[in-house]
Amino acid sequence: MSRKRKPKRPKDPHAPKRPQSSYFLFMNERRPILKEEHQDKSMTDISKLISAEWKEIGDKTKYENKAAKLKAQYKIDLEEYQKTSNFRKFTAKLEEWKREQRELKEAEQSQSTEVTTNGNGSGSGRKKRGRSKKQESSSEEEESSSEDDGSSSSEESSDGDSSSGDSDDSSSDSSEDDDIKPKKRGKRKK
Repeated sequence: MSRKRKPKRPKDPHAPKRPQSSYFLFMNERRPILKEEHQDKSMTDISKLISAEWKEIGDKTKYENKAAKLKAQYKIDLEEYQKTSNFRKFTAKLEEWKREQRELKEAEQSQSTEVTTNGNGSGSGRKKRGRSKKQESSSEEEESSSEDDGSSSSEESSDGDSSSGDSDDSSSDSSEDDDIKPKKRGKRKK
């Protein structure tokens, strides 16, 4: 079953662009220089070189100050833009998109709950199989515990270590249960 793509969140074409970070300012300054120096290298390799240079730079204040100025200018531009009719139109469009997304999500959730409650979905089938496995494993454990009681006395005599007594019995019983449990989980009845 293929899933439908959800429509992307609408973008406002009239909104001011967000400012670049200090790293991007540095990268845009260094990229043309490194491209000329390393014409044989790919853009990925050039980006790696720029990244290495950025990590080694001790004084990044030049780029950070420039980024701070751009960010301050962006805030001013954004405040001015929010007073325009274009912003109000976009806000209405965005609210409509959000409402549609909520409706789609609610519809998907109601469909998924209908499928599982009808018994047609795979979820209900898994639960039934899980219950029968639990019932199956509990009845097998009861049988194995009754067998363990009889076999543990023969193991004590065969070990020849009668001085350890009850402490060995409990550890041997738990190790036997651990040996049995993985085998039970691996078996499936069709």
